[in-house]
Amino acid sequence: LPGGACVIIVHAPDARRQATFSLLPLHMANDDAHHAQWSHLLEHMLIRTTDPHGLSAEGIWFNGETTEAYLPLETFAEPEHWKSALDRHARWLTAKHFDAPALEREKRVIAGEEQATAASGHTAKFALAAWTQAVMHGLKHARVHGEVGLLSVVLPPQRTR
Repeated sequence: LPGGACVIIVHAPDARRQATFSLLPLHMANDDAHHAQWSHLLEHMLIRTTDPHGLSAEGIWFNGETTEAYLPLETFAEPEHWKSALDRHARWLTAKHFDAPALEREKRVIAGEEQATAASGHTAKFALAAWTQAVMHGLKHARVHGEVGLLSVVLPPQRTR
């Protein structure tokens, strides 16, 4: 597509749900200095541009997950809602503004995720966030827990490496 995006379509006419994935080249190792988990916050805010509270609407289930390799945004839709699912992806990929109350709410959600994830021992993405701050950016203190709570409504520009 213009702008370099690649579209891959797999036709599965007997599928009970239509799955659509947008894979963004962002992850915790892309975060700028003093902005650990910026990509994680971006994931949350992109989802919230199309639904401020839930992870399903209009026959569509959606989610995102900041991984160590990329940021996937995904929808699973009843066959008759495939166009709405694609529209949701288009809105995620073109979002330019975020709602301030949603931002404050998602900061708290991420803090809860941090605690639940750490308690279960699944800390790899947070370790990557700390590594990025200490090794990539040379910081002596790699603040990860609570860092998202310090980010303001004016998010820093994301750089690609």
